[in-house]
Amino acid sequence: MLAPSWEEHATCLANAEEQDMQRVLIDISEKEAVNLQQDAFVVIGRDTRPSSEKLSQSVIDGVTVLGGQFHDYGLLTTPQLHYMVYCRNTGGRYGKATIEGYYQKLSKAFVELTKQASCSGDEYRSLKVDCANGIGALKLREMEHYFSQGLSVQLFNDGSKGKLNHLCGADF
Repeated sequence: MLAPSWEEHATCLANAEEQDMQRVLIDISEKEAVNLQQDAFVVIGRDTRPSSEKLSQSVIDGVTVLGGQFHDYGLLTTPQLHYMVYCRNTGGRYGKATIEGYYQKLSKAFVELTKQASCSGDEYRSLKVDCANGIGALKLREMEHYFSQGLSVQLFNDGSKGKLNHLCGADF
């Protein structure tokens, strides 16, 4: 994700002709006082859309051509990508920049939060999640075994049929 202040730069870059690309990049780096001596590192993740793999490879190609470093996490949700970036930007103080680290941190926080909720009847709880036919279902299935045994997770719009975000969400 880009900070809103960088949206204009992204638009200029996207609209630049190939022969103007270097000039536009230099202009952006000067306007934003980017330290060009600092090594660039890009964290990459993608979702399940057909275009995502090609876009991801384009980012890898661009970073490589410009001499930067990257880590490609493959399939990730947007919150997982944000977590990886934050962990790396804090030198690991926030957590481990791994999918395992994400699952451990978030499931622990979720289990602790549910302990604070009042529960009528038995201690068996059910969580129903609309995954909007996206990558969320795949990742939540991976995460399920991190939750306590007293929680049943039921996924809807899990991507097995239907289009991404079509007839999904609170209105449906």
